[in-house]
Amino acid sequence: MEYVQGYRPGLIAGMIRLHMDYYGKEWNFGAGFEALLARDMGAFLDRYDERRDLLLTVWRGRTLRGSIVIDGSKPLRAHLRWFVVDKTLRGQGVGQELLDRAMQFVDGKGIALTYLTTFAGLDKAATMYEQAGFKMVSGNRDDPWDGTVREQMWERPRRR
Repeated sequence: MEYVQGYRPGLIAGMIRLHMDYYGKEWNFGAGFEALLARDMGAFLDRYDERRDLLLTVWRGRTLRGSIVIDGSKPLRAHLRWFVVDKTLRGQGVGQELLDRAMQFVDGKGIALTYLTTFAGLDKAATMYEQAGFKMVSGNRDDPWDGTVREQMWERPRRR
């Protein structure tokens, strides 16, 4: 298993596959969600700057097995995005390692606030977010991901 920071060919396709393997099968997210992922990931990659953004992935051979992104394009406010681990690696500490490295990145950059959007029902992820210092600040019935879930906003102030 190899952790890689930065771009690798096939990255967006692999990240979409990981997301659809989980969210498509477990949560019935469909074409609208996949299209949203493609648009948002493409836009991020177009503006990706390793001085302010973190693009961290886990590979086994040539196969992407996990990802986490810190989008630092807004001053002093970072967006944690596309955090997912392949089912074959869940429960082995890979997700925790990705999240820890992402939080080290934002704290090292002095980013005042990191936020993420997720939805109710992802209990293991919620526990990890809480342990990393995130707090849920809002929850509503809006569902931008083409499923039947309730969106949540989580925030984490910078740790000193």
